[in-house]
Amino acid sequence: EEAETKPTCIIGTTTHEGEQDKNEAGEGNGSVPCGHDTIGKDQPPHPPKSVLEIGCGDVPLGYSLFLDLLSMEKETQADASLVVSRIVCNDYAKMVVDILRDRQRKRWLASGIKGSYEIVDGRDGMKIENVVVDSDSLNPSQEHDRGAIVPKLDVSYVVEDARKMAHSDESFDLVIDKGTLDALLSDKDMGIKNCVDVVSEMGRVLRVGGYIMIISHMNANIQSGLEWCDEVVVAGLRASG
Repeated sequence: EEAETKPTCIIGTTTHEGEQDKNEAGEGNGSVPCGHDTIGKDQPPHPPKSVLEIGCGDVPLGYSLFLDLLSMEKETQADASLVVSRIVCNDYAKMVVDILRDRQRKRWLASGIKGSYEIVDGRDGMKIENVVVDSDSLNPSQEHDRGAIVPKLDVSYVVEDARKMAHSDESFDLVIDKGTLDALLSDKDMGIKNCVDVVSEMGRVLRVGGYIMIISHMNANIQSGLEWCDEVVVAGLRASG
């Protein structure tokens, strides 16, 4: 019997100022690393992936991924939803999610898209909100902005505690954290425990063979960073089972 592939955890430190400027100018590596040049219009090389970003804030990476996928579709004529079928961005703050959804509604309105959220049952009696877009709602004669040209794919923005999420086990192929663990560590009393709980949940919802991407100010190449990896990341993944 073939052994299960263990989840992979990628820990990235923040870029230097010059590198960040290049990325913001579009000169860095901002493309989707999915080999899309070889994707056919109807048959993807792999099943479409599901992506979760925890603690997304008001500038979510998930939305940038969404735009990159749509750009890829324009260049290759491949259906973006065959590469990534689901993008979820959660945040503990309802105010943040309200801002993101308001931007989304304005984009839908400007592009003639009919979008809404459906509520389905999650684990332990919790509820999950998924974005739903009417694939027949686009007006072909209307000029669309870059973020609204493909109605089959959009981002679900949800209010959620990353320490206890409603998603079932093994729901996502990629789970991203950009600074949430860093922010939680500012709590001297509960910081480590909260971080371990978050990483444990990230591991729980990750599919076998999936990836966890942690973007942090912590430097994993020095002793304090190695200790953080052991106390938070390793401990959290062990707790996830």
